[in-house]
Amino acid sequence: MNLNYNELQGFKGAINELACRYSFIDQVILYGSKARGESIEESDIDIL
Repeated sequence: MNLNYNELQGFKGAINELACRYSFIDQVILYGSKARGESIEESDIDIL
């Protein structure tokens, strides 16, 4: 995984928000360039 500190904090916040709103969510998967460690500065964060 290739997230900097701010991205990681935002990712955690988004996951917490999703978990609060949708209690049926069992897992969240990070995929794409961030998950593969191939991201560049303009890359977004892909979750499923």
